[in-house]
Amino acid sequence: MKMLKYFLLLFVLHYAKGIPIYCSFQTVSLSDSATLYYCEIQDKGKYIEPKIVFDEIAGIHAVGKSNEDVQGFRFEHYDKIQYFPTNLENFLKNLTSISLHDLEIKEIHQSDLEPFGNLKYFYFGKNQLHTLEKDLFEFNPLLELLWLNNNKLSHIDPFVFSSLNSLRVLDLSFNSCKKSFSKVATKELVRTTMNN
Repeated sequence: MKMLKYFLLLFVLHYAKGIPIYCSFQTVSLSDSATLYYCEIQDKGKYIEPKIVFDEIAGIHAVGKSNEDVQGFRFEHYDKIQYFPTNLENFLKNLTSISLHDLEIKEIHQSDLEPFGNLKYFYFGKNQLHTLEKDLFEFNPLLELLWLNNNKLSHIDPFVFSSLNSLRVLDLSFNSCKKSFSKVATKELVRTTMNN
């Protein structure tokens, strides 16, 4: 019985740190003429912890829209966030675009991206990322546009992009790495930007 109470207490404490997502919902045009219904984080000052665990979504949807319609998530230009937001997939299940640009995120793992199997656009520039692991994008084979510019990348596994058969744009500019990749899966790569 003591053990059950202990685990229950841990569960409550873990989720008590969760915070609501305050979104401004809007339809956004992308550069490839697609439009996506986006959740853009508002009231950034409420997110003071380096690791965020979301526990609900707050905001007013466009007429006829709901969380099920949200395809894009944008959280940008804020220097307090150091880790990939947790629990996002439980509220925004249909994301095809994630923009975590100009934050202070130091690491990203396969488990962070695994819930987003339909991800096509990933904007992760101007963070503090040092390493790209081999299996990072294993569960994101639909990625078309990948921006990792202006990080601190010094180690990129040579096979990290090998499962990305749909990749068209890869931006690695303004990083420390000078390594070429043994395999980029796609033959349709339109643009690769490497260094300065």
